[in-house]
Amino acid sequence: MKKERHRTKGDDTSDVFVLPDGRDMGFAQYGDLPQQSESDEKRAKRRAIFFCHGLPGSRIEVACFGPIAERLGLRIIAVDRPGYGWSSPHPGRTLLDHAKDIERLAEHFELEEYGVMVCIKLLPHTHNILCFRCLLSRSFYFEPAI
Repeated sequence: MKKERHRTKGDDTSDVFVLPDGRDMGFAQYGDLPQQSESDEKRAKRRAIFFCHGLPGSRIEVACFGPIAERLGLRIIAVDRPGYGWSSPHPGRTLLDHAKDIERLAEHFELEEYGVMVCIKLLPHTHNILCFRCLLSRSFYFEPAI
């Protein structure tokens, strides 16, 4: 049975990605978003950044960066952590499971390279895990001082 995809009323930034195990992963996109009519060259130049919210939080807390990201040619993909917002709970998950879920979403968007921005409210060991996963996948990592 195919799961229905969700959208907020009057706001087309949020959506749900169905992970291979059937869980939902809520996400929103802000900034310089791909258009169907644009060239592959322009798509390749756009930098994608995954935003991981802290505790508590959700995909919508980074919406204020949308206009700045658009001017800078950045695409921000903000994901809801398991059990938050539109993401299904993931009982028994490990520290690496959320990073693996983000990699699945990156594969879905056919991103060859991406960055990860985490909220300072995350636990320090989670920062290290995300950073390590980024190094393995040839992506970049930064933490804003907000």
